Amino acid sequence: MAMYKDYYRLQTDPFNTHPNTGTFFVSNTHKEAWYYLLFGIETQEPFLVLTGEYGMGKTLLCLRLVKFLKDTGMTRVEYIPTANEGFGGILRRMATSLGIFPLPEDEEILQDMVYDRFRAETVNAHFYLIIDDAHELDTTILTKLKYLSTFNHNEFFPVIMIFVGHPLFLQDLKSPALSSLNQRIKRRYHLAKFSLEDTKNYIYFRLLRSGATGIPAFPDDTIARIFEYSGGVPRLINNICDTCLLIGASKKLISIPTLVVDEARTLVEGSIGETKAEPQNNSAPAVSTEYQISFSEELPAGNTPQQPFTAIPQVAVEEYETEPPAQPKKPAFLSGKQLAFALKVTAIVVLLLLLLAVIFQSLLSDNGMFSRLASFTLTTPSLPPTEEFPRPGDMESNRAVSEIPTLRDEMSDRSTAQTPIPPHPPRPEALNPPAKDPDVLHPFSIRASSYQQIDQALKEMAEIRQQGLSPYLVKADLGDMGLLWRIYIGFFSTEEDARKTITTYTLPHAAVQKIDYACLVGEFTNEADFVNIFERLKKSGHFPYVIQKDRNLFRLYLGAYEKKTEAESLSQELQKKGIKSQVTRR
Repeated sequence: MAMYKDYYRLQTDPFNTHPNTGTFFVSNTHKEAWYYLLFGIETQEPFLVLTGEYGMGKTLLCLRLVKFLKDTGMTRVEYIPTANEGFGGILRRMATSLGIFPLPEDEEILQDMVYDRFRAETVNAHFYLIIDDAHELDTTILTKLKYLSTFNHNEFFPVIMIFVGHPLFLQDLKSPALSSLNQRIKRRYHLAKFSLEDTKNYIYFRLLRSGATGIPAFPDDTIARIFEYSGGVPRLINNICDTCLLIGASKKLISIPTLVVDEARTLVEGSIGETKAEPQNNSAPAVSTEYQISFSEELPAGNTPQQPFTAIPQVAVEEYETEPPAQPKKPAFLSGKQLAFALKVTAIVVLLLLLLAVIFQSLLSDNGMFSRLASFTLTTPSLPPTEEFPRPGDMESNRAVSEIPTLRDEMSDRSTAQTPIPPHPPRPEALNPPAKDPDVLHPFSIRASSYQQIDQALKEMAEIRQQGLSPYLVKADLGDMGLLWRIYIGFFSTEEDARKTITTYTLPHAAVQKIDYACLVGEFTNEADFVNIFERLKKSGHFPYVIQKDRNLFRLYLGAYEKKTEAESLSQELQKKGIKSQVTRR
């Protein structure tokens, strides 16, 4: 492979089939699978099941999940790459991770020692077991894993299992012997094969990651042929493209035509000498059946192989593009038509932005409806001018800001720091008076759900608010995997109060969560003092909320997290925008 790497001046093999978390292509289906896994972990589902055809990148997702969990402080993670280890091997891995030593030979004794270690722990912490190729597990092992997952101590279930395998695993779960395990799995996700657009983006992504700068080029008709042969399976795309580059380098091609794809398919499928690739149309030249091939001596210095390649179909040079010059040009990946279309779209977007700017300026004029908001001056805490908000990454937040209720809407519905208001209540002040002690903490909230799309989150918040409850929104930044919007309900000083609310309002999918770290933006003695700041934060793409500590003390917060480091990260982000805040327990 190094031969075509040198010829095309690539830094790495672009279509290496070994999983590498550094070259993870986030297609639509892989992104949805990732959110499925994260949501299941957040909601502490005991079982998660991810399936996909062979070659869809399931192992790569497993490795990425292991890295993500460990990077976020969840060190108790075991990845089981093969079913050959058996249940005893899985137990030994868990015991070693838990620090159990020496390990007994007897499987039952070892399992009891694992249980005893969980019972002895004073802090509840989950153990994540990620099992790859789950379709190769037999019924006996799956039954033992089910019993392992159902172990609990003081109503806490420490083991979370993630099964990853072929769709055949779903058929295994439907057997009568595994019906109990099948019922315990709430949701399943199946990786769909790539579309033509995904295939195109995937090929470009792999080439760019390998250091390609336009050569080799894959025209649209070539990519369409690759998609046809591969069926949208990433591993097959890798095999065909890798072989295309090998043939292309031997022919000194700077662009890969469809005939090379036909030839590569013949090699990949192992039908060489028996069948010839059928051309896409009758006018395409036939492929020669001569098999002697060697690299040209005219390759750039250092590209001459030590041994010539053989057994690769030879095709007449005139059937392909001409040889590249000594210093080949670097054509762009986009064709002329695509570039023209991109320029037109860019021009339209610029014109629309200018039009929006004119409209917004008119609204902020002296006679505009927002002139009052544009003219007020803030004191403490300080905020930068509105025009500095938001950053480009917050555009999705801005589009939905208008749907978020105003402060007065929230304060009229919110049961401040106490149990939410039941349907058809008396006035909130009479039903749930604020705490007399302003130092009482309210670390508990009810976790309702999480969404990838903010529009869906706001829709559910509106439905929750109609029940008389008080939801609020927290944004979680997951890095290159995007944003996650978490919906919480109410503020409670005890876990018992939160559980009573879940029972009263019949919230079957909700759970109590302790999220007492937040960013305190300011304290105020009445609502009028902070209404402007609340609205400014909302317009800047943030989602503030208020906890009323007593009748004359209001605290304005942003974010809600289990870990102090998460709140500190938000505080640093706010500091860059000029928003003063303090990480505190709320």
